[in-house]
Amino acid sequence: MMILKTKVQNYKKIESYIKKHSDYEIPEVVTVKPSQVSKPYLKWIEKESA
Repeated sequence: MMILKTKVQNYKKIESYIKKHSDYEIPEVVTVKPSQVSKPYLKWIEKESA
């Protein structure tokens, strides 16, 4: 299992990369939308996934 943290805008690019490079016929690509996020963490994820 691999967990990636990024912005919604990056989903399609990441999904495409995983499908292209995975050895699985149907790789599991799932999103989890948090219901609440702390402001410091949100600032960090915005900065890191720019």
